[in-house]
Amino acid sequence: MALGLGQAFAQTQVANTATVAPPTGITNTNASGSCSAGLCTSVDTDAVAASRPLVTKSFSPTSVAVGGTSLLTITLTNTHALTSATLAAPMVDIFPSGIVNAATPSAQTSCPGGVASATPGAGSLSLSAGAIIPAGGVCTVTAVVTASGATGALVNSIAAGSLTTSLGSNTNSATASITVTPVVDLSLVKVASTSTPSAGGTLSYSLVIGNAGPSAAVGASFTDVLPAGLGTLTNVTSAVNGGASTTSFTVTGTSLSGSVTIPANGVVTVTFQVSVAANVTGSI
Repeated sequence: MALGLGQAFAQTQVANTATVAPPTGITNTNASGSCSAGLCTSVDTDAVAASRPLVTKSFSPTSVAVGGTSLLTITLTNTHALTSATLAAPMVDIFPSGIVNAATPSAQTSCPGGVASATPGAGSLSLSAGAIIPAGGVCTVTAVVTASGATGALVNSIAAGSLTTSLGSNTNSATASITVTPVVDLSLVKVASTSTPSAGGTLSYSLVIGNAGPSAAVGASFTDVLPAGLGTLTNVTSAVNGGASTTSFTVTGTSLSGSVTIPANGVVTVTFQVSVAANVTGSI
């Protein structure tokens, strides 16, 4: 007896055929329709469920600074080798907070009959209904995205069931991660209470530390070392606005150092006093 099993993958049905033959020299008297010349055959045919499509995605590069761009690629795979998969509804990828379409997103797709859409500054990318994933093949949807503010590891996911096609919905979820590093624009202005201090007198200084962003400067450090002719620092105070904060100040003789956290557009002003040596002359 011989068994023949058709391949289930990439077919809509599978046929299992069995045959039986009598031993050599023996006559098979079964003359039914399933037998011919002593050889009997039986075929069982069963329906095979269509293979569902798969979705994967990626960023390139996988690490950018705030304001940087990356190419987002969504790959659609049709595991059914004989039948194409047609999108029955638009596929929409919603980005995580901190990722938006670039000013020129250049949304494209290689899926026949499909249209990729990405509005500049918006947080989603879509592929139109009617797009076709070729039988046994793949096609892609791409767009250029921008890291708009949030930092750290940002995860972009397409949930199972988000891709609806004529062969069913995707059963897998697709996830891609992009790491966004902060960018700050720090400034420092030092202002004296007077440009003509008196020898033996007292002079006040203000350090105005700003951050134009776009990210927060967390734990930024500063140091001010006084020149000869000025005495020990005293009366160190600070004022903040725009959500800024100070962590600590350290005074060591004629030097001052400290740590500040300044959000975008925030300012920290550090003020202190110093004595002017009695014998100092000229510019300090």
